Amino acid sequence: MSKICFVDVMDEELLSKYSDKFDTIRKLGWHTIYPESANTANGTDGKMIILSSVLNHEFSLIEDHRNSDYNEESKIKSCFLRYTCKIVDGCLNKCDYCYSKKNESLYLYIDFYRKIRKELIQLDSRYPIYFGSSGEIFMEPIMELLDFNALFTCFSNNRLFFVTRYPENAIHILSKYKDLIKKSMVKLYVTFNYYDAPSDELFKNKLYYIKEINKNGFYCGLLYKPIIPGKNDSYSLLRKVFAIAKKFDIPEICTGFLISKNSELSASLGVDYALEYVNGRYIPAENTRIRIISDLIMLRDEFKIRLSFCHSFLPGYVSSGCLCKLERWS
Repeated sequence: MSKICFVDVMDEELLSKYSDKFDTIRKLGWHTIYPESANTANGTDGKMIILSSVLNHEFSLIEDHRNSDYNEESKIKSCFLRYTCKIVDGCLNKCDYCYSKKNESLYLYIDFYRKIRKELIQLDSRYPIYFGSSGEIFMEPIMELLDFNALFTCFSNNRLFFVTRYPENAIHILSKYKDLIKKSMVKLYVTFNYYDAPSDELFKNKLYYIKEINKNGFYCGLLYKPIIPGKNDSYSLLRKVFAIAKKFDIPEICTGFLISKNSELSASLGVDYALEYVNGRYIPAENTRIRIISDLIMLRDEFKIRLSFCHSFLPGYVSSGCLCKLERWS
């Protein structure tokens, strides 16, 4: 399967700064294509990263979720994310349980700094800005292409909330730019759920890097999500997650339930459980959610690890919110 980096930027001065970066990603197996070769790029059957300029588009790089629909949904989901950054827009992972649109390409706006400062002035700096696992900045070759010096300089007075699959890359970037980062302003979750890769070795490897991130003065927890009833929710498996996490001194486990936009998704994953339709989404039925959360609370008390929820859909039943919530940053 081909891997294409399509360069949709006409600024020669800007591109000249990227010659070394392009050499690096070619060594990783990515082919660089320019607009004059657009037909070749459109015909690819593989992955594509589109390097673009903010000057080519009319949109905000920071999405503000303070609209009435979002606020109402937040109350139901028990999730209170306010700002999302779209310097990287899209995801190439294609997880079969994800309700986000699956694309063959993602955009990276390499000159984001031309627009971002003006947007940041309009934000309430108390609230964290989310860089998600969809829009992953620590994956290859995004981490080789993104200007982290500009990123951490532009966001120097903002709280940054990263979710990543690649803690080994995150610790490398955070260490490299530590002089630009206020450690209290950066927090992370590393995602793993035993569904994508049911491997104890891989899990321990991720926990090792979470521990290293924390040892370097940042805050990093485990995001065990999504919980898919019948796949990764058994008490024995959850207990193993807590037990191994305890050995690596992981400060927090955050979790949440599978969400889907259609009722066929759970069946396609090979599971069979009752669904509940809430605010345009299908989720596990309430009795299933309560059972799993009760197990998690018992494990929290046994192992003395902070337990938080993102998308519990049970406001009032659980008290500890994830890093989306403002009080987690005080």
